[in-house]
Amino acid sequence: MKEENAVSGITIPLHARPLTRAYSKMITSSEVDATTQSLGHVARANTKRAALDEKKASAPKKLAVLKDITNEISPKLENIKQIEKVDAVSTVANILKVIDIDSNEKDPLLCSLYAPEIYHNLRVAEIYTPTPKTFLRRFLRAAHASDLEKPSVEMEFLANYLMELTLIDYEFLKFLPSVIAASAVFLAKWTLNQSSHPWNPTLEHYTTFKASDLKASVHALQDLQLNIKGCSLASIRMKYKQEKFKSLAVLSSPELPDRLF
Repeated sequence: MKEENAVSGITIPLHARPLTRAYSKMITSSEVDATTQSLGHVARANTKRAALDEKKASAPKKLAVLKDITNEISPKLENIKQIEKVDAVSTVANILKVIDIDSNEKDPLLCSLYAPEIYHNLRVAEIYTPTPKTFLRRFLRAAHASDLEKPSVEMEFLANYLMELTLIDYEFLKFLPSVIAASAVFLAKWTLNQSSHPWNPTLEHYTTFKASDLKASVHALQDLQLNIKGCSLASIRMKYKQEKFKSLAVLSSPELPDRLF
């Protein structure tokens, strides 16, 4: 510390200042005040801490009660095990019901070895490049494989007819090409045979659609088949009325009950 001399204007360090009685008294007084202030802070801190300790000691202690949850967990574990068991059984059952339509590798034109990957890529791209015709070929193979009888030419012609009808209807632009192809197979099977359900695990596996997924598109396709709107564009209908196409354009499908979906 330094102190300026008022007379000469010279700065004199405090430690060089003469130790007079007044100066000694001032130093002693400052040290005592600092010590007293420090002790006061310590005393107040100790008082607060003692009060807190006393409050904690007087507060009632809370005992943690551990609840026996064994009886609650056990039923939940059993339910989970049952659900997993049911899912595993249903998955195995579905796999057993699905017919492998790519097992015939003798025909090189079918590209059986690469067919799953090819159609997976087409599903990713549909939309842009693939048309309903691209998917209809494979879906018809799945439909023929799941039929007990030999492949039906009538079903193939009818599915193609229904699919081509969508080309003249603006409403079908909102449906994916694979949805249109699957709906054409669904409605063709229902038109030709109402004694059995038109959908099965094999078709569900290869189309990746459940019957409930096709409800809207199948109903719209049936309206087109019955010409509910009275469309005047009749070239496709005239084409499939020919004998070489088994005159399938004259057929109409019965009402679609909700149980089918």
